[in-house]
Amino acid sequence: MITPPNGLILFVLGSLTGVPMKEINREIWQFCIPLSVVMFLMIFFPAITLWLPRQFGYLG
Repeated sequence: MITPPNGLILFVLGSLTGVPMKEINREIWQFCIPLSVVMFLMIFFPAITLWLPRQFGYLG
């Protein structure tokens, strides 16, 4: 919920807490970078995402 197009939650959070958007964005980057790395790993190595379903017997 922190990255676009779901970034609307950041505006809601800013209005509820009174914290400026600039400060929220400064703190959120530490979460966006690992999320992006994991996303690229799943794109380039799809077997990572299929490992757990295959452990439960999915053969597709």
